Amino acid sequence: MKVFKDWKLPQKTFSWLKRVSRHVVVYFPPLLGFLVLYQNSNNYWFEEGSAWYIFLNSVSVAFITGGILTITMNALKYFDFFKKQLEDILLGDNFLEKRNDIHDLWTKVSRILYKRKFPEIAKKLENLILSEYLPKDSPYYSESFENEIHFEFDKADENILVLTEVHNQIVKSHNNTKINVKFTSTINLPDDKTMREDPSRLNLEFLKINENDLYCSENYIKERGCYKLNEYSFELIEETQGSEMRMKGMINLTGSHEYKITKKISKKYYLNVNPIKAFTASHIFNNFLVSYTFPKELRVEFHKLGTVKSFTEQDTPSNESAKYKYEGILLPQQGFALGLTKIN
Repeated sequence: MKVFKDWKLPQKTFSWLKRVSRHVVVYFPPLLGFLVLYQNSNNYWFEEGSAWYIFLNSVSVAFITGGILTITMNALKYFDFFKKQLEDILLGDNFLEKRNDIHDLWTKVSRILYKRKFPEIAKKLENLILSEYLPKDSPYYSESFENEIHFEFDKADENILVLTEVHNQIVKSHNNTKINVKFTSTINLPDDKTMREDPSRLNLEFLKINENDLYCSENYIKERGCYKLNEYSFELIEETQGSEMRMKGMINLTGSHEYKITKKISKKYYLNVNPIKAFTASHIFNNFLVSYTFPKELRVEFHKLGTVKSFTEQDTPSNESAKYKYEGILLPQQGFALGLTKIN
């Protein structure tokens, strides 16, 4: 290998090659032009069958064909390289992040993809996925959501179920500007108008941001006291419409990229009009854990709602508790449901 490394062209040979290459560069274009002109002249310059006729005809065809082939092969040699470079530029993150029409680009790409297989519903698919399942307007998502639920029967009436649940979640925002984190909770009311008093209840017991109190119910204040934050605000609406009792909350957060939110909700309702306890995501969740305890007289059946994968059991279910985990992304309208049945 050293022999080849140290080898150099003799000076005379190098000078000769240099002169030849210079002449080739100078005379190649006129020669190529002459041969192209000769081919387009229908070969009238010499008598057909003569030596010059055969010679020039053969040389021009070979020369032109060889030149075109050489140019084509050299172009093809670099085509893949330039193609790769162009793809890196047009499909790279830096280029895409600077585009102002990224949503339009997504729509166009999706339309082409769906039209190949489902042309009749392509438009509906692209709108549904972009606006509902990949909500471009949502400024946050929830990380490591934990839902702890406890069921027990009311001591005065075994037809009434008492439920308490605690939600722990980390909300992550793409910036530190204001975000509004919303939640909703409902219960169904009995249709019997002859009842003197409906014992159904739906209450928010407390709400904490980063371990500090933001909201406390009267009962919670009596039991543990409450320290309210001043930097965040909270709106709570409690209403009854027809046969449904509803609670809607909106937490106004600002100044950070990440917030830990903890809240406790209590419910009291008739089991026969609320045989299902369900949770569906209102925004994107990453990783979800649900655990629940219940009395022996209550049968609880776990079902997934619209998720691509299944929840996995974290512990062996017993007659009084169970725990399920979902690893991955929960999209809006996905979640779980618990079927509740009293055992006589």
